[in-house]
Amino acid sequence: TNVGSTANVASGNAVIVNGVGTNVTSNYIVSYEKGTLTIRPVEVDVTVNGSMTYGEDKNTINLSWTTNVTSELEQILIRELNITYKNGDTEITDFKNLVVGTYQIIIERTTDNFVVNFNAENSKLTVNKRNVTITVGNYIGEYDGADHTASWELTSGSWAEGDTPTITTTTINEVGNKISTVTSFVVKDGETDVSGCYNYTVVTGNMSVSSKNITITTDSNQKVYDGTALTDDGWTISSGTLVSGHTATV
Repeated sequence: TNVGSTANVASGNAVIVNGVGTNVTSNYIVSYEKGTLTIRPVEVDVTVNGSMTYGEDKNTINLSWTTNVTSELEQILIRELNITYKNGDTEITDFKNLVVGTYQIIIERTTDNFVVNFNAENSKLTVNKRNVTITVGNYIGEYDGADHTASWELTSGSWAEGDTPTITTTTINEVGNKISTVTSFVVKDGETDVSGCYNYTVVTGNMSVSSKNITITTDSNQKVYDGTALTDDGWTISSGTLVSGHTATV
């Protein structure tokens, strides 16, 4: 039953009995005056907070209510409220493109059953960062003078619709070992940088470049003894090869 007033009409004719139970109604002229039944609105303090993940729809918003009425009345109240969300003075309609941050929640009554004291200052919608996990690949190879960059893949989570990642990983080009990881993380929605809307976790890999093996064979030579040293500066690479563009001096 909603707030308002209605006449309290007797549901039937009065019956009057004496002390021994005898009906004596005929000895009375009974008239009826209507009373008034009034249901007053209940006053309620309301704070509501919502949370969602960047890139998701409005229907993923999780609302948390704080009131000073019973849970039964709170559920009735919630059904009788309209909720809107604002970014400054502009009503939000595109929730998927809300960047990480806080936004205003507005409520409006649709009935007069409640007098709502709304705590607007502390009622906010919070858009949280989107979680993703990036697994960086391994590399093992022999030295070849070239840059070798670790591969990567998204192994947990997803990119928001319309977002494009540009991820840079570790590069190795000399003999040695490195941990392969993410060195640069950029995500854009069109021309807008939305990197700050993501929490990214990195599963690192390993990179190793081993030495390149070559064999140098010096020339053989001979002469008849003449009291001077026999030398020969000739040589060849008899096994393996130099990296293109490299030269050797022996």
